[in-house]
Amino acid sequence: MRRFKLIYALIIFFSLYGCGPTFIPFEKFDPQLRWEVIESPHFQVYYHQNEQEIALKASQIAEEVHQSLSQRFQWTPGSKTDLIISDYLDAVFGQATPFPNNIITITPTQPAGGLGIQPIRYEDWLRVVITHEYTHILHLDSVGGFPLLMRYFFGRNPVPLFSIPNIWQPLWMIEGLAVYMETTEGTSDRMDNSFTEMILRMAVLDHQLDSIDQASGALTIWPDGFLPYLYGAKFYQFIAKKYGPEKLTEISRRYSRNTLPFRVEKTAEEVLERDYLDLWAEWRTGLNVRYSTAAKKVRDLGLTSVRLLTDRGNEILGGRYSPDGKNILYTEHSPDHYPSFHVVDREGKNDRVLSRRNTGFDAAWSPDGQKIIYSQLEVYQNFSFFSDLYSRDLSKKETKRLTNGLRGKEVDYSPQGHFLVFVQEELGKNRLALWSFEKSAVIGMTPFSDSFLISSPRWLNDEEKIVFSGWEKGKQNIYLFDRKTREKEQLTDDSFQNLTPVPGTTDDQILFVSDRNGIYNLHGYDLKTKEIRQLTNVLGGVFLPSVSPGRKEILFSTYGAKGFDLAVMESKFFFTGKQEKEDLIKERPGQDHTKKIQVPETFKSVPYTPWKTLFPQFWVPWGGIDEAGAQLGAWTTGIDVLRQHRYLVVGLYGLESKRFSYLLDYMNDQFYSTLDLGYSDTPKYYANLLVNSTGQRNSYWERQQIFKANFLFPFLRFHSKQVLKIGFERKGFSPLSSPFGFLPPQTGTLSTIKGGYIYDSSEEYPLSISHEEGRTVQLLIEDSDKKLGSDFNLVKYIANIREYHALFVPHGVLAGQITGGIGQGELIAQRAFQLGGPLVIDQPFLEQDDFFLRGYPSHQMIGQNMIVANLEYRFPFPLVEKGSGTIPYFVKRLHAGLFVDYGAAWDQTPSIQDFKTGVGAEFKVDFNLFYHLPVRGRLGTALGLNSSGEKQIYFSMGNSF
Repeated sequence: MRRFKLIYALIIFFSLYGCGPTFIPFEKFDPQLRWEVIESPHFQVYYHQNEQEIALKASQIAEEVHQSLSQRFQWTPGSKTDLIISDYLDAVFGQATPFPNNIITITPTQPAGGLGIQPIRYEDWLRVVITHEYTHILHLDSVGGFPLLMRYFFGRNPVPLFSIPNIWQPLWMIEGLAVYMETTEGTSDRMDNSFTEMILRMAVLDHQLDSIDQASGALTIWPDGFLPYLYGAKFYQFIAKKYGPEKLTEISRRYSRNTLPFRVEKTAEEVLERDYLDLWAEWRTGLNVRYSTAAKKVRDLGLTSVRLLTDRGNEILGGRYSPDGKNILYTEHSPDHYPSFHVVDREGKNDRVLSRRNTGFDAAWSPDGQKIIYSQLEVYQNFSFFSDLYSRDLSKKETKRLTNGLRGKEVDYSPQGHFLVFVQEELGKNRLALWSFEKSAVIGMTPFSDSFLISSPRWLNDEEKIVFSGWEKGKQNIYLFDRKTREKEQLTDDSFQNLTPVPGTTDDQILFVSDRNGIYNLHGYDLKTKEIRQLTNVLGGVFLPSVSPGRKEILFSTYGAKGFDLAVMESKFFFTGKQEKEDLIKERPGQDHTKKIQVPETFKSVPYTPWKTLFPQFWVPWGGIDEAGAQLGAWTTGIDVLRQHRYLVVGLYGLESKRFSYLLDYMNDQFYSTLDLGYSDTPKYYANLLVNSTGQRNSYWERQQIFKANFLFPFLRFHSKQVLKIGFERKGFSPLSSPFGFLPPQTGTLSTIKGGYIYDSSEEYPLSISHEEGRTVQLLIEDSDKKLGSDFNLVKYIANIREYHALFVPHGVLAGQITGGIGQGELIAQRAFQLGGPLVIDQPFLEQDDFFLRGYPSHQMIGQNMIVANLEYRFPFPLVEKGSGTIPYFVKRLHAGLFVDYGAAWDQTPSIQDFKTGVGAEFKVDFNLFYHLPVRGRLGTALGLNSSGEKQIYFSMGNSF
């Protein structure tokens, strides 16, 4: 069975691999959703109830996008692209994958100029996200030459046969091209806007512009996820200006025909007659000249003096003064730990963690300073991630969920504490809403709309007026809203990004952030004169302002090469220099998308059926071994586009044994529980299982024929998950080898009822080398009974507990686990449990007989009962995050561990001699292979300290637990 585990790992990776954001919070769609499909000439658009209007619009836009992009790429996929629209997530999300079919998944949620996402100009968000994701499809689906031959014979097989060759490119080439296309198609300004310019400008000025290898790998430190998108797009823009935009798609076509993968530099030399390393250096030189000149112009105007309260970078945002003005609350998102609230005094001292939060940056103090109110994503009804409102009592240190499924975000307390104002999401629309404490009810202030989007609402200094940023017809402006009349007044009317307004330093002033001169600066709007003045002049950017209770200081986040930090300035030092009117980012008119292709007003809509996408799209030659020697065969898998059905088929033939081995597995996710059915006929190898009268050991091969039927019930939360499993298994076992002089084990059938449980609250962060905190608990009961058709009466109880604690150094971890098992009933030679060896693969729900104990041979200890404890201290070396140009490897980090294992297996009563101790050390390397495959290599050495112990050197993948 063990040889099939690699197949499962490959399937899991390629099922989840996509080229958009990789945040996939669900394992399946909500079973209550009822799906329909709109068919157009080149797409199948899948949507659920209440999404028909969005789906019709998406199908029309998709056809228009196809008409334009297919001409640019000179490629049309051989089958229709599947486009899934699902309102399961209160966040902007898009993903594309060419495996096993061409699939795009998007949410209808639109960016509204609020907190936590790159500000961009756009006129139609559906067009932006479809253009970006369909660029991925055309780019990655392209194939020719030898890879086309491989696809013809083996199907859509990314590895090991590379019939989807363009997947195997650096991430900046994949994401950068999509951003370049979405911008040059006129759907957004992401490649050229003020935010992108800010990221590159500050990196260049601080001599921290990342190298091409860091853009090729998955960089963990800032600018982490922005790097391949923004650097890639700007580098493509440089190449397009130098050689012509047609060269970009020519590179894609040429690379897709390469006989050998990873010929990134060679393809560049063939098309551009220069390699990327030289071009990157030239691009960097040009950026140095450009941004040095721009920085001089900004400095000549006089830079605003600010005082930093933090200096860590990453994302430190959302600062708010406490009502008494003594403390400042802010949120930090860091690769070192979970997103968390911090409190620091106004001098930048006594910085401390208040509590952690799931997502977001919004937070507001209650008027009495005893509570904070905020929003964050949380699992809703097990299958969706919706935003709700929460309250944190600072004295009691308790968090209370105020709403459940309300989909509220960006909340603010009213000055007298009677109301909360927030933005409410639904199906790509939003509205302004209030929570009335007096009525304990939600009051809608504006209708839900997808053409007027609201963000960052803040109360003025009474409970009558609310100021917010609103998006309409591609423009982001500031509005003033009257709570009683429910009328809004537009304060700004221009093409700049006008964001996050707050009450100013006087009753007649509103502060907001705008990129009016190409740099995000603080601006003031005078309610009496209706004049706008620039109030800061910075090189990086200013974001999310907040005024102190005495109105003498302004708090905001300022941007530098390391990311965002908290800063403060005094209002008397407002910028009074020349008011720069030049828009450094010239407004570009959007393209006319209505004349590209004539599409019908509606397309045909039919109920969803899985059969069209369930047929396997590839097969992989495979091999193995049995008791006689080598096996050859193949495996394939299939999954429908909505992941309701999936299956795995593996078949191997023994060249010497002349016997077939196979595995059939099917999973159904149409309902709340997951149904898992399977049948297999495979050989299993037991090392050192048999013992003769002289104490000599020998190995044993056994044939296992297994039928299984399981139900899995998940209970998911943001910080934890629980899964309950109930199932039945019938296993027949018979000998495949009979070593002379050894008594063969029993044969027969085990018919077993199983119950399992998993709880997991362990946490791991981007810079972690292991789970760092939390615990996991696993329980399993197996009852084999002759009344069920079993040849033996056996009962097994197994329990496992793991604990993780950060210790000594950053990302140092003390990890421990203890596993215990009890077997009752008839005694068979295989026993209930076997211990020994360093390379045992843990199975979910503890459905395994063998457990590792390093320093001893595999299956060295067998018995009806067992206990084994493992303790490790894991510690990192300095961060590496380096590669070599565009070569397909990227070393992320090095780390090591020291361990001690202690355990025993016995039948009746254990003796002290039964317990064995093993000690050792492991060295580990985390790296990305082939640009996208995260790998943790583990080289270990172990020494058994008791009888039958041995010295071992071994290599494996991942952590031991």
